Amino acid sequence: MRTTPLPNRRFEKLSSRDADKFVIRLPYRMRSEVDVAAEDQFTSMNSFILQAIAEKLDRAARQDLLLDALAEAVVDAKWCATMNRPVWTCGCAVCRSSRVQIEDDE
Repeated sequence: MRTTPLPNRRFEKLSSRDADKFVIRLPYRMRSEVDVAAEDQFTSMNSFILQAIAEKLDRAARQDLLLDALAEAVVDAKWCATMNRPVWTCGCAVCRSSRVQIEDDE
């Protein structure tokens, strides 16, 4: 996992001489699909691809945050000692009665 954050260069205005360059090979027909999609959005193929990459990176970051939150929730979850599973999924008499009390409190 990356330990240092990437600089936020998404919105920097760079001349074509100053910008990093990278050659990409697209699978058959993908170039025309990208071209059509970019044209539909009134933007260049380059801008379209950059936006797609930025969205993918943002989605990955959000996914990491959600997974961290889920892991914390599982650690904090109440477990049924009788059935060895989370209380909210347990059907034993003890858990059923505690769930009713919790729901009544809310």
